[in-house]
Amino acid sequence: RVKTEGTILEAVDHPYCATLYSAFQTETHLYFVMQFCEGGELYETLQNAPGKRFSEPTARFYAAEVLVALQYLHLMGFIYMGRKQYPEAIRHFRQALEVRPDYYICQNNLGVAYLYSEQWDLAAELYEKTRIVPLYNSPWLAYANLGWAYYKMGRLGEAVEETKMALFLNPEMCLASNNLGIMSA
Repeated sequence: RVKTEGTILEAVDHPYCATLYSAFQTETHLYFVMQFCEGGELYETLQNAPGKRFSEPTARFYAAEVLVALQYLHLMGFIYMGRKQYPEAIRHFRQALEVRPDYYICQNNLGVAYLYSEQWDLAAELYEKTRIVPLYNSPWLAYANLGWAYYKMGRLGEAVEETKMALFLNPEMCLASNNLGIMSA
C-alpha cells in the first residue's frame, strides 16, 4: 500500500495535494520527502479548533478543497466511480441543490457526474451558469469542465476558448493543460 501511495504522489500535480519531491528506502524504513504544508494535518487542525468543530465557512472551505482534490484524483484515474453509480450521484446532487441552490461545490460535482455519464449537454448547461457566479470559489474548474463538455459535443472553438480561460485563471492547472493538448491533437 505504501508503494502505491508513493506512485500516486509521484504522478499528481495539484495545489490541494502535497507534492512528493523524493523517496528513498533503507532496510527497515521507507521515506517520503514531501512539500511542507503549513498548519499540519486537517485532523490536527480540527482537534485544535474551538469545541473541536469548524465554523460553517471553515468547514465549507476545507470540504471544497478535499472535493476538488478527490475530483482531480478521479480524473487522473486513481479513484474510480463505476457507471452504475452515476445515476445515483446525479439524483443525490440534484436533491441537494433543491435544498440549497447556491451550493456551488454540489453544482460542480453534479456537472462532473454529467461529464462521466456522457451527458455533455447537461454538463455544458450547468457549467455555463456556474462559471460566471461571482461567489464560486473555483471558476477555473467550471471553465475547464465546460471546455471538456464542449469538446465532447464537437464545439472545438468554444472548447479551446473555455479551456484557455481556465488556464488564464489558474496557470498551474494541469488538467486544463492536458485537455488543451488533447483538443489540439
